[in-house]
Amino acid sequence: MKRVLVIFFVILVSSLLMITMTFCSKDDENDKKNKKVEQDYSEQTSTENDDTSDDESDDTSDDESDDTSDDESDDTSDDESDDNISYVPKIEEIEGTITNKRPLTYKKGNMGGVFNKSVVSDPQTWNASQFVDANSGDEISRFQTSLMNINYDTREWYVDLGDQSKGNAGPGYDLNMNDDGTMEIVIYLRNDIYWTDNTRMTADDWVFYWNEIKLNEEIGSNGYSTTIIEVDGEYKSIVAEKIDEFTFKYIFPKAVGNPELPLSDGVMPKHILEPILKSKGPEGIIQMWGIDTPVSELIGYGPWILESYTPGQNIIYKRNDEYFKKDDWDNSIPYLDKYIVNIVSDENSEMIRFQNKEISAVNFKNTEFNNMIEKAESEGYSVWNGGPTEGILFVTFNQNPNSDRMKGRPQLDWFRSKHFRQAINYMIDKEDLVLKVLNGLGEPDKGPLHPASPYFNPDNTFPNEYDPQEALRILEENFGMRDRDGNGILEDENGEELRFELLTAEGSDDFTSSLSIISSGCNAYGVKILPDTIDFSNLVQKLMANYDWESVIMGLSGGIWPASGANVWRSSANLHFWNPFQETPSTEWEADIDMIFDEAIIEPDFEVRKDLWDEMYSIVYEELPYILLYRPYSLMAIYDEWENVNWDTVEEIGGANAQFLYQR
Repeated sequence: MKRVLVIFFVILVSSLLMITMTFCSKDDENDKKNKKVEQDYSEQTSTENDDTSDDESDDTSDDESDDTSDDESDDTSDDESDDNISYVPKIEEIEGTITNKRPLTYKKGNMGGVFNKSVVSDPQTWNASQFVDANSGDEISRFQTSLMNINYDTREWYVDLGDQSKGNAGPGYDLNMNDDGTMEIVIYLRNDIYWTDNTRMTADDWVFYWNEIKLNEEIGSNGYSTTIIEVDGEYKSIVAEKIDEFTFKYIFPKAVGNPELPLSDGVMPKHILEPILKSKGPEGIIQMWGIDTPVSELIGYGPWILESYTPGQNIIYKRNDEYFKKDDWDNSIPYLDKYIVNIVSDENSEMIRFQNKEISAVNFKNTEFNNMIEKAESEGYSVWNGGPTEGILFVTFNQNPNSDRMKGRPQLDWFRSKHFRQAINYMIDKEDLVLKVLNGLGEPDKGPLHPASPYFNPDNTFPNEYDPQEALRILEENFGMRDRDGNGILEDENGEELRFELLTAEGSDDFTSSLSIISSGCNAYGVKILPDTIDFSNLVQKLMANYDWESVIMGLSGGIWPASGANVWRSSANLHFWNPFQETPSTEWEADIDMIFDEAIIEPDFEVRKDLWDEMYSIVYEELPYILLYRPYSLMAIYDEWENVNWDTVEEIGGANAQFLYQR
């Protein structure tokens, strides 16, 4: 039975990495060889999954960025060396706000202190191979960090857990092309990383986790789709192989344009997983480390140790005193004693807690902007402008013919028609949403890629025209829909009323406000939308387990790199929400996207690759499997007692930069 893989972000990936690869060659021969690899295979993603959350993708300390000289950091590939290409958010200046300064710098901090943040829902699992929600991924990444990361300032990949004195492709790794056409990434793991049960981390952990967990289709790891590559019409796996105790390699069946991307996950301990897999099989791995697992059994290797979890109240982390990283002054990090994640019911509760100084920082609604700016000086906090969010928000429809909810219903035929989806897109006023939901602090979304992406094409964007009369024309022309009985609701030629449910998750005012505005706007033209909100865990079940839904407003982590969308765009993928896990594509356009996607991720030439992604997005903008809504500007308030904030939509508070936060 196929299992749920990974949501949001993942990536992205969730996601969210960016780079033009640079190379530090050990000798002239390797230099020439790897320069060619650099030119041919420099690209990047989110995650995502990408499955890389913001927490995992932004670990850039001074000593790491100083490892790369000016000459090396400028040594980008010919494909992507354009000075105008940005790998950090493009931020529009807003009066009264602070924006991040690049390159990042950190001050020497004071040890101690407690930082409080908040989230509006509990994590669903502690199992890194099984999480399907952003909150779980964020929390897991605090104690199980990613193998590879990106330095956004130098645009250089590095092995975060690696011996960074080694590597011909970047700090901690080699990239080699083999005569048989395969590609290898060799990882030089540090020898001083310990699991929090005092077991030393070795290459065995990574090789076992990749080969026995991620590649095991019965386990349904959330990173499974990132482990396979199409070669001559057949999907083949990337495999891991041990070289010695602290060295291992990933063997790619074919050269790819962004080989670091699938290696941006964390790992779970072999000495815990292997006995469970042997005694209980794949189901044992799926069920392990559920949300009710005692925190004493959850081991990691990251900067934080999970000290306690009280459902509906808080998650308390304490500093991992054995964490291997140091600051530029050879002091241990994190500086903080504790990092507390407070679980609140909704965004209004977050604001109340911030005003009462119960939490240290808050991402606030754009509609609160004027009020927050006015009070900032007197209340002793600063407002940071993080730029356009990397995440996307959209409406999508259930096109799954295997859904019991949809079988035999006219809605399935409507939803599977691009004409219906185009009509609903024309009926949604995106500018009105930006004005009313975001207080004007945002813009209609131009596409799945962040505008800072080197692959973003301003001449090929998502159709955002508001034209309800065109919508009505399309509906009548293709479905015979008009108000036949004068009750204010359109009916098709069989007399079936045009009505359907539109869900979203509780807890976000932006989501619920969008739900209300879209519903009332469509209802005014005879499209009867039945709006409803449910808790996030139930929504995930409907979307990814029992397919008991009709349409939904939801979000994904989005990102800067197209390759991060494997879990969304492949017709066989888990986040292909409208019709997931297809054995073969059910439509010609989905087959075309599968083909283009697989071709693009292995294409070595940047310009050709960019054209392929453009071709794929053109199909998306015609077929509209989802309807993009808007991209907000991300805003955050933090009390002035905190230093080393360095915040934007890349350097999220609570991510790697939390290691450098300190109180004055």
